[in-house]
Amino acid sequence: LRTDFNLTVSFDGRSHLAVTVPSAYAGALCGLCGNFDGDPHNDVPEVVTTVVPGCSGPTPHRCSNRAIINHKQRASEEDCGLILWSKGPFRSCHSRVDPESYFQACITDYCIFRGHKAIICQAVMGYAAACQEAGVVLEPWRSKTFCAPFCPPHSHYELHGTACPATCGHPNCSETCDLPRTEGCFCDEGFVLSGERCVPPPDCGCHHQGRYYQRGEEFYPEDGCAERCRCTANGTVTCWAAPCSSGEECRVERGVRGCHGGQRGRCVLLSSRRLVTFDGLNFTLGGSCRYVLAKVCQGDGHELEVTLENGGGVAVAVGSSRITMQSGSSWRVDV
Repeated sequence: LRTDFNLTVSFDGRSHLAVTVPSAYAGALCGLCGNFDGDPHNDVPEVVTTVVPGCSGPTPHRCSNRAIINHKQRASEEDCGLILWSKGPFRSCHSRVDPESYFQACITDYCIFRGHKAIICQAVMGYAAACQEAGVVLEPWRSKTFCAPFCPPHSHYELHGTACPATCGHPNCSETCDLPRTEGCFCDEGFVLSGERCVPPPDCGCHHQGRYYQRGEEFYPEDGCAERCRCTANGTVTCWAAPCSSGEECRVERGVRGCHGGQRGRCVLLSSRRLVTFDGLNFTLGGSCRYVLAKVCQGDGHELEVTLENGGGVAVAVGSSRITMQSGSSWRVDV
């Protein structure tokens, strides 16, 4: 979900949630994502002493052999042990993201769910996601028998696929590819990549001033951001006047030209229910409550509230509009 004042909420429908806000909200927020004032020590100042009706806490678990599981997994190169393995695929991440707390969370899941592979996969995914958020380039860690990735429609998983997949702009790229093989999701036969989606060739987007844009994508084609364009059907590009707002400047971020404000804050909820606040505080959520991740508590900026719902979905309220993103669905919303 993306608004015209640069609030962005992304949710994969399963376990990874990210909230990005512009610098205009610095110091004006509250909730579990923190207040975005640059100080992680005051992000969660209040201790909750009452339980909201209908909100249940963590269920006490019985795990008499946790110490044994901990010892065996610590020496293992599989399951939870994959996180700590000194020669494993996460070794380059150990110095950037401490693996111990993720390992212990994995051990808890292993103990409660008796080593169920799907649950262990989620725990290991939590550490992988944290490493990626820290900018670490991971080595292949999945296999067809453990944590095989979920692939989007019209694609499938390959352990050693081409590093030059067919795209709308370069449909024969793989024929001359001399790069090493790689794992990931690859388009089924009869489909090509359009951005991150696999589409039939007739559904490809537009070429404009030497660049490719997906169908439906909006972009600023020239310096100054005076004009915004959209790629429509049949490769047609439609443009209109859309200068930057007051306080914004036209510049390129992450390879995309657009109207940008100052520093942005990013709050991330990982698959292990570990939350990283706007200011970098890292802690674990428990229970099945409805959590307020971020809302405006002071100032006169746009009203907004982002909540993690009891059933696992994410709700975003902007002004009088409220949008709920449920697990298992795909969406893109511009407000």
